[in-house]
Amino acid sequence: LGTANSNETLYVLKALIGRGKALAAEPQVRQVLFIKQYGLLSGGSLVHPHSQVITLPIVSPDLEKRINCAAEFYATEGQCAACRTLVQDPLGSGPSRARLVYETERFVAS
Repeated sequence: LGTANSNETLYVLKALIGRGKALAAEPQVRQVLFIKQYGLLSGGSLVHPHSQVITLPIVSPDLEKRINCAAEFYATEGQCAACRTLVQDPLGSGPSRARLVYETERFVAS
C-alpha cells in the first residue's frame, strides 16, 4: 500500500475486507489476521509491498483480554473505549489533546 495510489489502495482494502469476511464465515476460523509487509526488514521474503491474511482456529489470549477489557469498559462507562481514547479525549481540553494530529467535521486523527 505504501507505493499504491488512492484507487489502488481502495481496491486492495476492499479485497482484503471481502476475503476476511469469507474466511471469518468458516466454522473453524476464530481469528483473522491481516499483515502488510514491505521489504526484507519487515520479515518478508518479497521486496515489493504485499499483504497476507492468516486465520487461527483460536482467539489468542492477547485478543481475548483486549475484547474482555473493551466489554468491561463499555459496561461501566456506556461507551466504546476506542472512541473515547482516539476521538473524544484528543478533542477535549485535557492532556490527551496533545495526541490530536488532524481534525475535520467528520474525521479525527490522533
